Amino acid sequence: MIKGKQKTFKRVCFISNSNFMKRKFLLVVIMAVATQLFVSAQTKVLLYPFNKDFKDSISGANEGVVTGDVALVWDADRNSTVAVFNESAPDGGFVTLPADILNTASISVSCWAKHNDPVTVGNWGRFWDFGFDNKNYILLSYSQDANMLPTVDITLGGTAANRVQSPTAIVDGEWNHFVVTHGEGTTALYINGILVSSQLNDQLLVDLYNAGEGTNYLGKSHWPDAPLVGRIDDLVIFDRIITPEEITSLSENKLPSSVAKNVTEKANIFSTKGAIKVCAAVAGEGSIEVFDITGKKVFKSNSISLTNSISVKGNSLYLVKLTQGKTSTTSKVFVK
Repeated sequence: MIKGKQKTFKRVCFISNSNFMKRKFLLVVIMAVATQLFVSAQTKVLLYPFNKDFKDSISGANEGVVTGDVALVWDADRNSTVAVFNESAPDGGFVTLPADILNTASISVSCWAKHNDPVTVGNWGRFWDFGFDNKNYILLSYSQDANMLPTVDITLGGTAANRVQSPTAIVDGEWNHFVVTHGEGTTALYINGILVSSQLNDQLLVDLYNAGEGTNYLGKSHWPDAPLVGRIDDLVIFDRIITPEEITSLSENKLPSSVAKNVTEKANIFSTKGAIKVCAAVAGEGSIEVFDITGKKVFKSNSISLTNSISVKGNSLYLVKLTQGKTSTTSKVFVK
């Protein structure tokens, strides 16, 4: 009987220990998933719409520093204000972004851009060039060897680690949407929402990021290459690989909800004859509601463009409510 009890006791202990281990394993899995979700929720995004300044519209800070001939100018094709480089008094003007934007293992950079000078295409002119010196950088060039083939180049320690190039040239003077992603061993270039080239790379860009704080340029190279003569709009920088859906949204002039919900910059609401104008900080998800003097809703839009024109009856007062991201703006507007 004693031996039998001992066997029974051992068997019970084994079963209890097994259950304990299963619970412990499950707890470890849950904690790992929770940690991953927390890390994902903490991803960093910088948004530069260039509407009225060179600040990040999410933080209200992270301001780019302007050097030389760079200005904010209304662009009819973009229907918004854009950053214009070296078009009025070319002097090698550029913008320097915050130094710490590269402290991440992955990166995605989205922007609308165009080169605007067929005479001085040059070699390796940059839309942007992020790095630390001319031996450590990641860049987007609008023209390698004056061929107007957009090219992504990554150099680490003076050695070219990766190069991705579009097989098709862009047209000088035309806007295009560019997305560069790098991480998880792959570099990719998207133009107007379409993947045009990608390349596997066993070099982790973290080798570049860990070198310290960088010097991150718009319109300027870490080498003595030709400065950008052209324009950039709606620059968005992520510290992760963005999804195909987000790339499509950005190429359609819409901010993904993952970005729009964090925007804090307020819209500009004013009136012209017979219309209300709403100039939003960013385009994308959100709503515009217009109420007349009796409180009746006379207009509602479930999406927002950078510039919105709403026709209304004149000689009356209206209440305009714009909701976008974390910001809700309400204004009284008299329309003549």
